Amino acid sequence: MWVLIHYQQVALFSLKSSGATSSGGKTLLCPTPFAVKMALLDAAIRTLGLANAQQLWPLLRDLRVQLRLPDRLMVLHLFARIVRSRHGGAVDATGGGLQTPLGSTIAYREYVQYNGPFTLALQAASGDQLPDRVVALLPQVNYLGKRGGFIQCQQIDTLVETLDPSEFTLLTLPQTTFPSEGMIQMLDDCGPKMTLEHANIYNSKRIALGKERLIRHIVLPYRQTRTSRGFSLYERIRNDVDNVPLQITAQAVTPLELDDQSGAAIRGALTNSLWDRFCTNKAAPTCADCPLVQNCPVATLVAPMREEEQKGGDQHPRPYVIEPPLGQRRYGPGETLRFGLGLFGRVAALFPYLIVSVPAFEAQGLGRKLPELRHRRGRLQVELIESVSPLTGERQTIYERGQVQTQVPGIAITPADVQAAALALPSDRLTLRFYTPMRLTDQQRLVQQIALRPLIQRLMRRFDDLSIMFGEGSIGLDWQWYIDQAERVQVVDDQTSWVDVVSYSARQRRRTPIGGLVGQATFAGDLTHLRELLVWGSLIHVGKNAVKGDGWYGVMDNGQ
Repeated sequence: MWVLIHYQQVALFSLKSSGATSSGGKTLLCPTPFAVKMALLDAAIRTLGLANAQQLWPLLRDLRVQLRLPDRLMVLHLFARIVRSRHGGAVDATGGGLQTPLGSTIAYREYVQYNGPFTLALQAASGDQLPDRVVALLPQVNYLGKRGGFIQCQQIDTLVETLDPSEFTLLTLPQTTFPSEGMIQMLDDCGPKMTLEHANIYNSKRIALGKERLIRHIVLPYRQTRTSRGFSLYERIRNDVDNVPLQITAQAVTPLELDDQSGAAIRGALTNSLWDRFCTNKAAPTCADCPLVQNCPVATLVAPMREEEQKGGDQHPRPYVIEPPLGQRRYGPGETLRFGLGLFGRVAALFPYLIVSVPAFEAQGLGRKLPELRHRRGRLQVELIESVSPLTGERQTIYERGQVQTQVPGIAITPADVQAAALALPSDRLTLRFYTPMRLTDQQRLVQQIALRPLIQRLMRRFDDLSIMFGEGSIGLDWQWYIDQAERVQVVDDQTSWVDVVSYSARQRRRTPIGGLVGQATFAGDLTHLRELLVWGSLIHVGKNAVKGDGWYGVMDNGQ
């Protein structure tokens, strides 16, 4: 069981590494486990007395420590006047007589400022709950690091069973997973052989590195975002794949009939209209064969290519998803149909290309070729494009037929929006309703009976790929931890069924199976840390053929 302690910084930190010199005062971004345990020992001696503190020392020494820092940290770069011993002895300016053993000089100093509270999580090495007398010490800790790094305890939360590894960083064990863009910190800790005599600064007992004092390389999930002569700003690495949700309203001009799963047809019509309108090298058989592929907005939208050193197939996942019309399949002239289009990350800036390609989209037709239209596809007319948040219901008109000006999308679903929506959901029971077929594979086999673990596993892979290509880098999650959490969740009500659907590509002249599970399923268990991923999945879809509209689901708390 973990005890969480929330502290507020009330003075600037100077968190020097154990290997730093007195004149080279560079700082760490966070307090070390050694500093935390020394602060607890100090509080024990002051409040309980030396004898009781000595009894507690083995427990304090072996504590497990996790840390959650605020989203923004600033390191101030300063020069300060200090006084230190003269290297040549105690002489005056002329070298003749005794003046003082100390001299004034300039030294470099760094200080850390947090933009909000930080949280320490402590647990006994055995995993047991901390004794009450140790918990009582926590409000007595009033500084960390060098003298003057004052803190104030704000709140203590006891008996927290699990911690979200995307929020907390474990400082007292070697890291097995970490964000590739994080900041490496050399943090010291107490070794298992360290005694109270070693911790006593008035004792001459030597502390040996690797025995009484351990050094660990810990990667914090932060990146430097701004720097100048006077400061450096660090921000937490987040899952910053903003989603720009669009809803397109069209009116049928002629009879129009869609397939049972119409996402593939809508996706094909959109990509063809972009190619027809903007491709400047139609002689190239594919985007991969075109020398302009890396700088082409059409390729960015419809065929984003991986670099040679990147793992995976030739192409990244497409930076958009289709949400096809549900229910009605045949439309008469004048009837309205609606479908959704979600754009991810930086690709949202290419929205004007979609607007300009609207006439080409209207002209080529959509759906099945009908006998009454001389075996041509039905035609439609785009009346309205809106930005609509599925999380809040907020709406903004982007494009309206007959209007000269088009608005820039002003509604984007951010990680903060997803987090807020996730926190509003129950943590023990959720229902997922699959609007379009969800096609998952697990160990190279189709998943034909719903389970949460393969869904979460595939969702994390898709989310990570999108974030690397179109967001701010890898999402940096402990994959195995989330998979283990999903494995413990049970399916308590399975109302899903398998449907077989085939998509035909005229360009590639081949059929692709896009069938999967539809219906709804209710899951029960500890969903606390899975809710945010599941909300993301409702926006980015999950499984194969997501770009064709597959894998679209909604998250509900009561199955309604």
